[in-house]
Amino acid sequence: MYRKEQDIFVRKNEKTITFSWIFFPNLYTSSQASFYLVWKVMAHKKAAGSVKNLKDSQPKYRWVKVFGGQPVVAGNIIIRQKGSKYECGKNTYEAADFSILAKADGVVAFKKKNFKKFNGRTYLKTVVEVVPAEDIKSKKEAAKKVEKPVAEKKAPAKKTTKKVEKPVAEKKAPAKKTTTVKKVSTKKVSKEEKSE
Repeated sequence: MYRKEQDIFVRKNEKTITFSWIFFPNLYTSSQASFYLVWKVMAHKKAAGSVKNLKDSQPKYRWVKVFGGQPVVAGNIIIRQKGSKYECGKNTYEAADFSILAKADGVVAFKKKNFKKFNGRTYLKTVVEVVPAEDIKSKKEAAKKVEKPVAEKKAPAKKTTKKVEKPVAEKKAPAKKTTTVKKVSTKKVSKEEKSE
């Protein structure tokens, strides 16, 4: 197929018209060869500016889903996170997207633990564990056995000492300074009075 384009600019309504001349030599013999005229009207509105930050991603709903002391079933998601801020402990495992899930039924517990990095520095991180319900029951029973009722002993009577209050001396305000002003009389004194 042979294609030749000619652009013809027309002032009418300020549109650009492109004519394409298309020749199909394989369809016809040389005597029947013909041309087809294709009319294309180009855009006549000015292109608007594009904006780069109008895209938004779906929310991921990360962080803690089950808190400490709450029961979980095997396979429950305990934490959704990006990166390993929380580490896996007993009866938990980490998924490919760093989510921490429960391996067994039990109760969630959070603990702090020091981790040593390759550079020798230690970091304090939170470890997530699932404690089986059986362990919790056995610990409670053991605690009850240890706490046997002890015969009540009377504590010796406390001596009460009376505190003697000392009289507090009242503070006196500093004395005000008084200034005396002599009055000068402006009376005219005669010569006789001055001599006396």
